[in-house]
Amino acid sequence: HVAFRRDGKVVASLYGDRSVRLWDTATGRELRRLELDSMATSVAFGATSRELAAISQPGRVMLWDLGGEAIPAAAVQHEGPVSSATLSPDGAVIASGGTDGRVLVWDARTGALARTLRGQEERVAEVAFSPDGRRLAAAGGDRTIRIWDTASGELTAVLSGHKDRVICLAFAPDGRRLASTSYDHTGRVWDLERGTELAELTGHTDRLNEIAFSPDGATLATGSHDATIRLW
Repeated sequence: HVAFRRDGKVVASLYGDRSVRLWDTATGRELRRLELDSMATSVAFGATSRELAAISQPGRVMLWDLGGEAIPAAAVQHEGPVSSATLSPDGAVIASGGTDGRVLVWDARTGALARTLRGQEERVAEVAFSPDGRRLAAAGGDRTIRIWDTASGELTAVLSGHKDRVICLAFAPDGRRLASTSYDHTGRVWDLERGTELAELTGHTDRLNEIAFSPDGATLATGSHDATIRLW
């Protein structure tokens, strides 16, 4: 798993030796190596590019302030492994999804649990904040996507349409649309203001593993297990 810093100048990558490594994208030079206490499954930068979070198993998140030292991490209180985690755009909170079907929202600095969001009936495969941090989306094995208001914790929408588990989510830069991918070989685009499906992306012959908007929101890229990338 890899993650780019927002300015594109640094990329973080996970290694089998229980480390996270930071690389200069222009030169390929290793900038820093961060040690973990166990194997990691995911890594993400915060909005300010100073924060970096990594999920290690079983059910632990490590957070670094890249201007200083590692911030002690509390064990995430899932009843099973953590499958996805993401930092809010302001870097203040982390949302994590687990195989227990719960989404937990907790303070990124102290590790204190702030909120528990329930509703997914199976494993949560992906969690994502909108660019303004006002919405949190989660999806997984029950084929639905749930949208919560981050201020109130209110469930505001349940998006249904995929015919198999949902794998990946991506908000448009304006935060008004959400794109999703699934084991059903399709991608879908959703209008979050109306809670409706805008488009179904068909043509891949295997599950879709990744989806991303271009910076201007006009183009979508999908990557599939069929070894192709398509632009829409």
